[in-house]
Amino acid sequence: MRKAIYGFIYRRILGWKAVVTVPDYDKCVICAAPHTSNLDLFIGKLFYGTIGGKTSFMMKKEWFFFPLGLFF
Repeated sequence: MRKAIYGFIYRRILGWKAVVTVPDYDKCVICAAPHTSNLDLFIGKLFYGTIGGKTSFMMKKEWFFFPLGLFF
């Protein structure tokens, strides 16, 4: 269900395609740098969720202020 929602947002609303040319590993670490905006986290989660991956993320402690701390 989550993959379908991510795919709908990624493909239909944003109009992007997910093209993957690397092997499918059980676990991996993806570093996204340099950050062009604060939306990189959400777009990355959408992309990886679209291709069926489970995502987690690390974030600086400065982002955990109210009300964002409740969300993260």
